Amino acid sequence: MKLNFRIFPVIKTERIVLRNFYKRDIENIYNIRTCDEVMKYMDAPKMGSLEETERFLNFTLKTHREEKALNWVITQKDSEEMIGYIGFWRIDKGHYRGELGYALDKNFWNMGIMSEAVEEVLKFGFENMRLNSIEANVNPLNTKSINLLEKCGFKREGYFRENYYFNGNFIDTATFSIIKKDYKSQQVFQPNKAVTKVKYLNKFVTAPKNLFFNKK
Repeated sequence: MKLNFRIFPVIKTERIVLRNFYKRDIENIYNIRTCDEVMKYMDAPKMGSLEETERFLNFTLKTHREEKALNWVITQKDSEEMIGYIGFWRIDKGHYRGELGYALDKNFWNMGIMSEAVEEVLKFGFENMRLNSIEANVNPLNTKSINLLEKCGFKREGYFRENYYFNGNFIDTATFSIIKKDYKSQQVFQPNKAVTKVKYLNKFVTAPKNLFFNKK
């Protein structure tokens, strides 16, 4: 499996734009990653400061340059303001598999925005990156995320009891996946009214150091 992320793919749909991360997004990332509702089932520590958030952003860009991950900022079509993020935070080239992760500002929940973003990212993963399977690991109590994945064609692949340790507790993990042949045969995604456009832009933010990306 060969990848080439030197030129960033910007994806535009009828309602949203998926673009690269920029330094101006730091405050919005911080707000998302410190929100109680957003972080409830993420099983990762909240951002402790804007400086830590910048390291998070730098790490995201670093993994993109190294072709280990590909993540997008989610914006509305008529605004450059970040409202969430989505992408493949881990790519297993040897097995043509990517792991999906996402988060959305709570003010934009229940509007179908994340469903639309997931559809486009899966389409890009299967058709452009030539992935064969895409997985998502979820806290089993996160019913909203599970419903989203199932709506987008994912099936539960496994259930791991107390395999993840966070904040003094052992937590279960539910693993969901969708494979290319199911994506095609089930015709999970209906064509949008407006044609999806993928535009490649070569814009990066220099990112020398890294920190972490969460499991879920």
